Amino acid sequence: QDLCNMDRLIEIADDEMWTEFLEEINKLLHEEKAARHENDAVKLSEICRRIVQLSFDNKEYKYLREFIILLVKRRGQAKKAITDMIQLAIT
Repeated sequence: QDLCNMDRLIEIADDEMWTEFLEEINKLLHEEKAARHENDAVKLSEICRRIVQLSFDNKEYKYLREFIILLVKRRGQAKKAITDMIQLAIT
């Protein structure tokens, strides 16, 4: 799918720039949504962990916190994905 035409699932402040990091996270959030609708717990866990790791690796700690909260609160989120994501965040 063309990323230019992909809906942005991330809200940013008016004074913030849309970066490559946010573009990658946006792509992963679209994949997460599709996996959640397919009830694929293994894929969900992998995607959620990639979002957490990418945020940490890019030192985007503000976004790391926001994405964890966002993903945990998602309706229908797999318990495995939540557990794996939190375990990664605390190690």
